[in-house]
Amino acid sequence: MKQTTTQKQVREIRSKTGKSQAAFAAAYGIPRRTVENWESGVNEPPAYVIGLLRRAVQADVIRQNKIQNEDVPAVDKKTRG
Repeated sequence: MKQTTTQKQVREIRSKTGKSQAAFAAAYGIPRRTVENWESGVNEPPAYVIGLLRRAVQADVIRQNKIQNEDVPAVDKKTRG
């Protein structure tokens, strides 16, 4: 069975999080089976849901990157050899 654009979009959005279907579903308050059905083509989410998921994941990725960057100690240019 050929993947639809919607299936690809959902899988692409989830892959940006690095989460499994179950973890993605739990993180965004979606039933696990719904995510499975979207990715397998059984059902398609409404277009607005794709947009909401994109924005939510993008915000989470940006937030995670900021947290990771804060954990890296700053290098003082004056003390480098």
